[in-house]
Amino acid sequence: VPFHYYGIKDSLLSYADDESGEGIRRIIQQIASDTHCEFVKEQIEKYRPTNGKLKCVGFCRTVEHARLMSENMSKLGYVCEYLSGDNSTGERIKAFSDLQDESNPLSIIFAVDILNEGIDVPSMNMVLFLRPTESSTIFIQQLGRGLRKYQGKSFLTVLDFIANSYRRSVQIAIGLGSLGRSGTVDKATARDAISNDYKSMVPPGVEIHFDKESKEEILKSIDSSNFNRKEFLKQDYQNSKRYLKLKPGEY
Repeated sequence: VPFHYYGIKDSLLSYADDESGEGIRRIIQQIASDTHCEFVKEQIEKYRPTNGKLKCVGFCRTVEHARLMSENMSKLGYVCEYLSGDNSTGERIKAFSDLQDESNPLSIIFAVDILNEGIDVPSMNMVLFLRPTESSTIFIQQLGRGLRKYQGKSFLTVLDFIANSYRRSVQIAIGLGSLGRSGTVDKATARDAISNDYKSMVPPGVEIHFDKESKEEILKSIDSSNFNRKEFLKQDYQNSKRYLKLKPGEY
């Protein structure tokens, strides 16, 4: 199905120095705040499907991130679960089955590092990107989890929360650009595409929208990035490997 993508500026979070253990803990505290969860709820309600049940998957950074999102969004009225690599295959299958069951109240699953393994949720109608886009490859892979056709599903809604000091936001531009007819994108094309919400690049039915602040953040990232194809592919590979937590010799 087509997708409707919304790049949403998340001024409540900052990814500055997010690689350190202390930085990650600080971000998790920001994410867990009542104010931030209220903001996420506001965006879900603004864009949620108007017909049928909300069937949403939120991609998180750590198990603790997923757990806190599940707990705090539950307090705001959603029935939530969180899943990680610690859950058995049976537990995952049951959760995704409950999410797709119209009579089951489960409406959001917060997941970390598991939906890259081929699990199918064809009726999923909303995706939340709640972590930095480490890699354009992973970005497209996770986006693709929600694009399966399903009766009564005309499009997938994608909410991408783009925080302050987001140095890797250029990966969003590259990932979305790869969906165009050429499959590749250079710096000038990426700038033009972001500025014009990809209107001349994306397939029919696809909509891409960035709010003003997100657009400025990504354009700044594009301007400071090296778009050399070989170097970009190398960096994307390294980011993908780190995201998947592969150890030397396991790739």
